[in-house]
Formats: sequence, structure tokens, C-alpha cells
Amino acid sequence: MKVINHLKGYKIFITSHAKRDLKKLEKNDAKQVSDKLDELVEGKQNLDITPLEGSSEQIYRLRTGKFRIIYQVWKHTITVAVIEVGHRKEIYRKR
Repeated sequence: MKVINHLKGYKIFITSHAKRDLKKLEKNDAKQVSDKLDELVEGKQNLDITPLEGSSEQIYRLRTGKFRIIYQVWKHTITVAVIEVGHRKEIYRKR
């Protein structure tokens, strides 16, 4: 499976679930997540992205420090949909 690592020009859509996740984070941590998403859609190379196993849809994990961003790429609307944001110890338990 090819990992999409170059999404320059894509827009970010944050689901209501992910917005709640972001509100739970401390201000500095939320900024770190926001900055990493900006890097993703600006086309920065060498981001730590991995496809999630066991998913029938193409869902990816983006690592940013101790947090993980779970997202999906919607090519037909040129959008990165952020599904979940959470601490690395807890994010995979939800799935």
C-alpha cells in the first residue's frame, strides 16, 4: 500500500469528534497538532505517516510527538479529513 505523503494544496476538514479531541488537549499540544497538519497539507516531506492496518478504507496515522492524528484522504474533494486526535497510548484503543 502506498502512503500518501504529498498533499500540497489539500484542505483540512476536522470532524466533530476530532474537534472534541482537540479541545481536550492543552493549548501547546493543540498547537503542535495544528502545526503538523499544516506541514501535511503544505507538502512537507519525511513526515511520520503510516497506514492503519485492518482498515478497509485508506486511513492513516500521522505522528506528532506523543500524539497521533488519524486521518483519511478524500481525493475527489482534495481534502484531508481528520478523524481522531489523541495520545499515543490511548488513540489505538478506540479502534
